[in-house]
Amino acid sequence: MKNLNETTTAENQKLNSQINASATKNNWFSADGEKKEFSNELQTIEKVDLPNQLSKYYTEYSLTGFDDIYRAKVGLNIAISDVFNIYRGDERKEGCIWLGSLEKSLNAHILAKDERIMLIVYNEHTLGFVFPYLPNNCQILHASILRGATKTDGSVYINPSDKVRLASEMDFENFRCHFGSFGNEKEYIYQK
Repeated sequence: MKNLNETTTAENQKLNSQINASATKNNWFSADGEKKEFSNELQTIEKVDLPNQLSKYYTEYSLTGFDDIYRAKVGLNIAISDVFNIYRGDERKEGCIWLGSLEKSLNAHILAKDERIMLIVYNEHTLGFVFPYLPNNCQILHASILRGATKTDGSVYINPSDKVRLASEMDFENFRCHFGSFGNEKEYIYQK
């Protein structure tokens, strides 16, 4: 049940994970506050049992399919934009920004290593771009008030209920913007 346009490209699959616009807020938690486990064909997240004295402070997860990240420690009172610890195969520890779910946070962290800027269409009324280090902010290139935009310059925060998809050259034409240098695949991720 995703609002993102279905495509087969790897970039869109990563974008889908990074900016999961159809996810409900904190969908990683069940109604009673207990954390859920996650699994799909390529990635798995399993909760690790910890001694009582440690389980008061954080939850530890065993991971597969998230690049070389094999473990995550998430604080029990974590909030959006807080940092939690992840561990890579070479025993390196890194900080990862919490984006509402463990899957979304890990995929955004992996994609951010790409360091390319994503060109997106936000709620079908705004053409913009997303920096890899600010995955929930859409920098506005052009917004159409006639299509429902309420802000025409600066940036907008991407909420879980927003519809986001990769922009194409046709979107630039529809928004009457020049595609030109945005076609550089070394700097930008876009729908081809």
